[in-house]
Amino acid sequence: GAGRVKLRQMRPRSILTIRLAFLCAALLTLCYKSLGVDRLEGRILDDNTGLPLAATVSLSDGDGKPLEIDGRHSHVQYLGRRRCYVDGVFTLNSRPGRLVIEVRRGLETLPLRADVDLSRQGSEPLSFRLKRWIDMSELGYRNGDTHVHYLSQSQAHLQMRAEDMNVLNLLVSDFT
Repeated sequence: GAGRVKLRQMRPRSILTIRLAFLCAALLTLCYKSLGVDRLEGRILDDNTGLPLAATVSLSDGDGKPLEIDGRHSHVQYLGRRRCYVDGVFTLNSRPGRLVIEVRRGLETLPLRADVDLSRQGSEPLSFRLKRWIDMSELGYRNGDTHVHYLSQSQAHLQMRAEDMNVLNLLVSDFT
C-alpha cells in the first residue's frame, strides 16, 4: 500500500565490494600518513591592511634543494633562485622537514624569509605579512617596466602586481 517501503536484502557480493572499498580507502590513508606527506598552505598579506598580496615565492628544503609550489604559475630566475608568481595564496605538498620560504614584492616592500618546520606545523595555513618600507606613490612617483616581452595579459597583470608596479608596457614582438 501507500507509504510502504520495500527493502531488498543486499547480496553477499555487494557487501564484499563495499568492504573492499573501505579497506582500500583505509590503506590509502595509512600510506599517505606513513609517507609523512604534509600540505602547506601559505597566504601572503599586506601587514597594514591584512589583504592578500601578489608576490614572488621561492621555496627550498633544509638542504637548499629548490621546491616547486603546486599548480600552474609563471616564474622568474632572480638572485640565483627560481621565484614563482603567486596571487596571495600558494600550496606545497612536501614531506615534513625544514622549509625555507622567501617572499618578495617589488622594491618598496621588505623581503621576507621564514624557516618552517613542517613536522611541528599543523594543517592551518601560514600567513606571511609583508611590510612596505616606503610608499613612492604617496610621494607622487609611479614605478613600472616599459619593455616587457612574451607575457600573456593575465601573466602580465599578475607579475605587475607581484612586483608592485603601476605601469607595464607589454610589447607584441621581439625586435629589440
